[in-house]
This record gives sequence, C-alpha cells and structure tokens, in this order.
Amino acid sequence: MTTPLPRNMKSAKSRPSRLVLEVRKASRFVTVGIFNAGVDIALFAVLYYLAGWHLILAHVVAFTTAIAIGFFLNKLWTFRDRSRGGAAVLKGFAFAASSAISLAIATAAIWVAAQALPAIIAKVVSDLCAFTWTYVTARLLIFRRR
Repeated sequence: MTTPLPRNMKSAKSRPSRLVLEVRKASRFVTVGIFNAGVDIALFAVLYYLAGWHLILAHVVAFTTAIAIGFFLNKLWTFRDRSRGGAAVLKGFAFAASSAISLAIATAAIWVAAQALPAIIAKVVSDLCAFTWTYVTARLLIFRRR
C-alpha cells in the first residue's frame, strides 16, 4: 500500500516540464500581444484616419497606450508576477526602458514601411518588428524568476 502525497505536493510525473511551462508563457504572451495589437491598430486608425493626426504622432500615442496595457496584462497573467513595492517599481522602470527601445524600433519601421505601403499595413509591419524584442526582454530581463 502506497502512502498518498500531501495535497500541496505533486508527483514528478504530474508536474509540467520546463518546456511546457515556457510554451504556456509564450502562448499567453502571444494572446496579450494580439489583444494589444488590436488596441494599437484600432487607436492608430482612429487617430490617423479619423482625427487626421500625423503618422508618427498617431503611432506613438497608440503604441504607448498598448504597451502600458500590455505591461499589466503580462505582469499579472502571462508571467504571473506578484512583486510589490520596490521590486515592482524596478520592473516598471525596466519595462519602460525596454518599451522605449521597442517604440524606437517600431517607429523606424513604420516610417520606412509607410514610404511604400498604406499606413495601416505599415503599422502592422512596425508592430511585428517590435514584437520579438518585447518578448525576449520581458521574459529574460523583466519577469524572470530569481
């Protein structure tokens, strides 16, 4: 007769592998990214096409809004980060620095792409250019487990 494991302990077989956990995080990150892209592109379209804002100004406002939403969704859901106080503030600053680089990448991309493509397509291209940088820095620098 085997002794049952306490409720708070799982057997080694029932724990997901490290690869499975990483795929889950990446999947959640992609889900948040798709939502953020929708917010970003919709807000850009409203500002650029309906309000008549300059291409770069509409891009910066839309991108920054989506990045701010993404930070909180990624912190709480994707990476399930529960840090508080000083640690949370440091992560916020690190995310802001990473986002500034993402914004620079996306801004350069939209400026170049808009020379040959419609603005809305250039916006999608710019978001795709920034996506990889954002995931790598979020995963490896900002929300990593210590």
